[in-house]
Amino acid sequence: KGHTRKVNTGVTLLSGKIFNPLLGDTRQDLPFLRKNTEGTWEILPGEWAINRPVVINGSLKIFPNAHLLFSEDAYLIVKGSILAKGKDGNIILEPQRKSWKGIYVVNADEPSILENVVIRHTKSLEDSLLMLNGGVTFYSSDVQMKNVIFNGSEAEDALNIIDSQFTLSEVSIRSTDSGGFSCDFSSGIIRTSSFNIIGGNATNFTGCDAELNNDYFSEVRGVAVSAGESGNVYISKCAMKDVGIGVAVKDGSLVTLKGTTMQEYQLSAAVTYQEKSFYNAPQLMIKESEFGEEMDNTLLRQAETIMKVDGHDAAETNFDTRNLYEMGLLNK
Repeated sequence: KGHTRKVNTGVTLLSGKIFNPLLGDTRQDLPFLRKNTEGTWEILPGEWAINRPVVINGSLKIFPNAHLLFSEDAYLIVKGSILAKGKDGNIILEPQRKSWKGIYVVNADEPSILENVVIRHTKSLEDSLLMLNGGVTFYSSDVQMKNVIFNGSEAEDALNIIDSQFTLSEVSIRSTDSGGFSCDFSSGIIRTSSFNIIGGNATNFTGCDAELNNDYFSEVRGVAVSAGESGNVYISKCAMKDVGIGVAVKDGSLVTLKGTTMQEYQLSAAVTYQEKSFYNAPQLMIKESEFGEEMDNTLLRQAETIMKVDGHDAAETNFDTRNLYEMGLLNK
């Protein structure tokens, strides 16, 4: 982001051989992988067992009807963009047994496109120096997804997008041990997508400019939509049912909630609070939305934060955010 910092490094706590997975090169002895005349790597149709990590130096195309079965310690790193457009049949990436270490797309010059793709049972990509929170991570790599399913993630987040532009359409994230979608310092839109049976926050926006339209949230243990660090999030025509908290806004973020329905929330439909004092007050503007049965804690507005419902200030409420974290209703 244009900032320069200097740090004096001391003695490392690591010893012996140090391995950086990102320095790996493309293996050319894999039967399912070839390089075309344009210099793009291709994964061919068929069922393929992948028993070790695969690093692609360049862009990657995955053909329709490719079924990739990864061993527990295997993963896919692409230092470029991914083109995966299932047509007659879905493209499927899943473990041979219980789980696998997922996908990392980094520093792509062109947007990645994923359509009709199923990604099952990922866990965090951790291998020596590389430690990622997401089961699927895009870093400085724009991405467009349509009809993509993330099912059964064990990672901190099923999908993590950082410093990128994104469009998620008809995306389904379900049955996660922890978070669903995490977005950091990025911009984009999520439309006609669903988040079901989420063990943490369904969506988490940090310093992001994002729009959610016609999305559905259900059985979310944490927050359906969380925004922090001066983000700007617009939520319209969404439905939320059986969630811990509907919308949580903190630390200088501005969230507009319009035309949205919410039912069966464990703690509150909406919360505004301050966690880091060096940010401006968070703001939540609620318009033309319904919250089901009226409860004492339908709206929780911490002192010196801003929450308006159809132009009127919501009442201030005294509550301790530490208790909400301990209950698992707030994350990050």
